[in-house]
This record gives sequence, structure tokens and C-alpha cells, in this order.
Amino acid sequence: GGFYGWSQDQIELIDLDALHALGFTGEGVVIGVLDTGFRTTHAAFHEPGHELDVVASYDFVDDDPVVEPEAGDDPDQHFHGTFILGVLAAYDPGTRVGSAYDASFILAKTEDATQEVPAEEDLYVAGLEFIELNGGDVATSSLGYLDWYTQDDLDGHTAVTTQAVNIATANGLHCCTAAGNQGHDLDPGTSHLMAPGDALKALTCGAVEPTSEYASFTSDGPTADGRVKPEVLTMGTQVKSVWPYDDVQIAEAAGTSTATPQLAALVACLLEAHPEWAVSTMRERVIKSASYLGSPLPDPAFIYGWGIVDADKARTLAGTWTSLPGRVAGGAGLPLLAGTGPL
Repeated sequence: GGFYGWSQDQIELIDLDALHALGFTGEGVVIGVLDTGFRTTHAAFHEPGHELDVVASYDFVDDDPVVEPEAGDDPDQHFHGTFILGVLAAYDPGTRVGSAYDASFILAKTEDATQEVPAEEDLYVAGLEFIELNGGDVATSSLGYLDWYTQDDLDGHTAVTTQAVNIATANGLHCCTAAGNQGHDLDPGTSHLMAPGDALKALTCGAVEPTSEYASFTSDGPTADGRVKPEVLTMGTQVKSVWPYDDVQIAEAAGTSTATPQLAALVACLLEAHPEWAVSTMRERVIKSASYLGSPLPDPAFIYGWGIVDADKARTLAGTWTSLPGRVAGGAGLPLLAGTGPL
């Protein structure tokens, strides 16, 4: 029932429906999705007058332009990516509506579902460059790499994909990534992150239950250099999307994978409202608007960071100041600032 249908809980938990009600649904924003592959024939991608808008796509695993299931693919190759795309883009009012249903999309197939090898990080980097090349505003990745790293390597500078995300965010691309499903403990001296969740300016996402309690599988930080990761949480269990094996049914899945595209959708909707917000401004607003069941923030055990994101609070957070490029003011060479609120 209702406009969102089965996805109502996951959208309302992060107050994203408030942004949608104001008309901020991702229109004009391009979201790049790095994943396993995509089956785009589901009815929720083809509502008359509201069809899925894919501006560019490429299969980096097979080095061809087809991201849909192909002959010779593992039968489950497209499952993960299709589910993630549905969380974002599905549009079937009353049954299943995505979190950024008016956005446009770039689809990058970079993950080989049949193996876990370092070459996949190179494909990830190529996919991230492809997203930038084709005008992406936001990139979302529900992928993680750890098999050939240790937690000591997750210092924000070592992993291949981490380095790539650092470059992308420095170039102005808003990057969201999953913390991982490696679990957690209450020891702030240990962590269970996956690369590129340690990237410096990426928004790294953990998972909560519909009850707002953090999920049993969500990975904790800190990074090897002591930074808070994940920064924020969204609903990551009982998440609804399209069923990747036919064109009608609805699927349910769990993981920080399913939480992360909701964070990316929130960023996209905020970016529609405020296209002038740079990566640092977006991070500040998303983080400062989050909260977690009245607990001290950030979490001293590095499980839930600053808490569950709140889309409308991020939009209305008082005051923002940005440095205007190319000009200085005053004899001391101070930057010229524009903005409102306490400085």
C-alpha cells in the first residue's frame, strides 16, 4: 500500500520521503553504479512514461558494451547489480519505488561473480574512470576487497580501489561505498572493514535493522590510521528491490550492499536540491544530520559512526560556507567566503 509499496520502510527510515515530497527525486543527477552486471528488463524499470534512463554502460569483465546477462555468463552474475539498481531506480507505484527514481544512471560491470582476484580492483578503477568520463555526479559501490590485504593496509592510501576513490572524490565525484559484511566487535582496537571503505572522502555505509538497531553482520572500523568508518548507516536488512530472475517479482536481501545505494540516493537527491555542494560539504551535512538511538557520537566502538542518516535534516542543517575559487581577500591572503550561518 501507498506510493512506495514494499520499499516504504527503507525510504522512510532515512527521511528520504521528505525530500521526495519537496520534488527532489534525483532528477538531473547522474549516478554511476559499479557492480556485477544488470538485467534491466524488469517491469519496474519500464513504467510507461518513466523508463529507466541509462546514459552509458560498459562491461569491463568481458570488455564489451553489454552489461546485461550474456551467453557464457555465470547464471548469477547479474543478480547483485540488478538488485542494487532496483533499490535506486525501480518505479512501480504501489508495489516498489526506488530511492532516486528520477535519476539517470551509468552502469559499470566490474565484478566477476565467479572469482575474487586482484584484477577486479583494476576493473573497478576503469569503471570509476568511465563514470567520471560520462558525467557522473555520484558513484555507488557495494563491492569490497580484503583477500589480499590486511586491516593494517586499510589506511586510506594503500589499496588500489581506495587510491582510485581518493582521486575521484578530489575530482568532485561523490562516492558512497559499503563497509562490508565481516561483522564487528566492541573492541575499538580491531576492525573488519573492506577496501575501498577506508577511502578518505568516501561516505562509507553500514547497515541497520528496520528497528534501527545495527545489523549483526555490519563491518566496524576504525581505519588503520584511526579514522571513523563507517560514517553512517541506512537500512540493510529486509531491503526490497526487483527480482533479478524475472520481470515481475519483488526480492528481499540483506547486507551493507543493500544499504549503500540508499545512501547514494540520498546524496543524489540532496545534490539535486543543492548542486553547488562539493564533496566535503555533502559529507559534513550527511554526517552531522545522522543520529543513533541517543548514543554518543561518533560511536566509540566504531560500529555505527555518527548514526542513521536523515535526508531532510541534512538539507536543512543551519549554515554552510564555501571558499570561492580563484580569489583571495585581505592583506593576509584569506580566502573569500560565501555562505550563511555561524562561521
